[in-house]
Amino acid sequence: MSRITSGNLLTANRLCENDRSAMSRPWTRATELQSRKVYKLLFCIFFMTNGLLKKLALAGMVGVSAMFGAKEAKAAPVNWSSFSEVVGSIPEGYYQNYTSSNSSSLPNQCSGILYFVDSELGSIAIGGFDLSNGQVTQSYFGDVGEAYVVNTGAGANPNYFWEVYYDSNGDGILGTQEGGFVYNRGEKLDLSQYDISGFSPFGSQNPGSFTFNYVPEPSTSTLLSVGASALALPNGTNVIHFKVAVTNLASFRLECRDSLTNATWTSLGTFSATGAVTEVSDTNTAPARFYRAVSP
Repeated sequence: MSRITSGNLLTANRLCENDRSAMSRPWTRATELQSRKVYKLLFCIFFMTNGLLKKLALAGMVGVSAMFGAKEAKAAPVNWSSFSEVVGSIPEGYYQNYTSSNSSSLPNQCSGILYFVDSELGSIAIGGFDLSNGQVTQSYFGDVGEAYVVNTGAGANPNYFWEVYYDSNGDGILGTQEGGFVYNRGEKLDLSQYDISGFSPFGSQNPGSFTFNYVPEPSTSTLLSVGASALALPNGTNVIHFKVAVTNLASFRLECRDSLTNATWTSLGTFSATGAVTEVSDTNTAPARFYRAVSP
C-alpha cells in the first residue's frame, strides 16, 4: 500500500475539526491542550499506519471522544530536561537516529527541538538532540514522508525550525511543558548563538549526522558605543557613523544583520583601535540594519 501523505493526514484532521466545531462549550486553554493531544495522536497515526480507512476511522473515534468523553482538566505543566520529553516516542521503523560530528563543549545540558510546520496542524515537534559535555547523548527524527535537510542560517528550509535550550544555571531543568507544548522559554538560546550545518538528508544514511556549533555571545565589556549618526543620501544610500570607546584592545570587529530574525551576524571588518575613541562607518542601501561591536 502507498505511504500516507500529509494530504491524507490533513483530511483526517479536517474531520476532527468538524467534530470539534459542534461542541457547545467555549474554547478554553484546557480544550486547546486536548486538541494538541488529538493532533499529536493523529501525527503518530501518520507514522504508524499505511491505511487511509484505518486513519479516518480513528480520527472519527477521536472526534467522538472530544465531544462526549473529554474533561476540561486544569493544565499541569511539568519540568523537562530532554527533547524526548517534548517530542515523545515515535514507533520503531518511522524514525532515524542521528549523531553530531562536531559539538561544542557546553558543560551543562543542551537540547534542540526540531519542528515541522504544517499549514493546518501548526508546529509539530518531530525530533531533536541532547548534548552533555559536548557529546550527543540522544538524537532522533521522525519520518514525515520526505528526505528533509534542516540546516540553520541562509537557505534554511521554511517548513522546519529549531528551538535550542541550554541549562545555563545548572539546575537540570530546561523549562516546563505539557503535551508537547513548551511554556517556559527562559533557557532558549537566541538564533545568533548556534549554528546547525551538515545535516544529512533524512533517510540517506543511518545513523544520520549533523554539526552543532555553539556561538557564545562575545564579551563587550571593553567596548562602548559613545555615539552614532546616520545620513540618508538622495540616491537611497545610507551612511552610518559610529564612535566606539575601546579599552585594553588593539582592535575590534563591527558586525551587522538586516533583521533580528537572521541567524547570523555579518562582519563588516576588523578595525584597529586608534585611541580612546575610534570612529568607523558603514555605507549601505538596506531599509533597516542592526549593528554590534565585538572583541575579535
